[in-house]
Amino acid sequence: MSKLLVERCARLCIWELIREKKLDAKSLLSSGSLDVTINIKVGILETEKSIRETLYFTYSNTNFNGRRVWFKCPYCNRRVGCLYIPFYSDKVLCRQCHNLAYSSQNLHRNRFLDYFQKFERKQKKIEKKLDNKWLRIPTKMKLICSFLDITNKAKEEMPKILRPFRKYLTR
Repeated sequence: MSKLLVERCARLCIWELIREKKLDAKSLLSSGSLDVTINIKVGILETEKSIRETLYFTYSNTNFNGRRVWFKCPYCNRRVGCLYIPFYSDKVLCRQCHNLAYSSQNLHRNRFLDYFQKFERKQKKIEKKLDNKWLRIPTKMKLICSFLDITNKAKEEMPKILRPFRKYLTR
């Protein structure tokens, strides 16, 4: 069974609320909690549902001597930026407590491109090391051999990788 997607749930995001001036970050830090009533539209018919919840806040220090405000999940007490309300629940919880997934987690990555990008990264890394003028000759020889090994391995693996794509390549 697949997970319900985050994009299909009502979302309460702390940064959006602060950016839209619906919440004041300084007052949240001093109080630590806030009683809220959330009115959301649920389902295909978009029936309105009202949820009353006490939300707790925490903060983290930033590198520029500021503070970033976070929600605390009421169930697991994790520090999160967004809380979600799925259509089947009246609870405001984090993504993991509701067992939600992002739509991007279901996308199939292109293995063909990933494989060659991996070889490309390795080759560029070796080329960058070879540019060092202070390398000793034995070290340069080892790097050149590993570069050639990677190139040969890529040539050997290419027919295996291209096999599923053969029908598209021969037209």
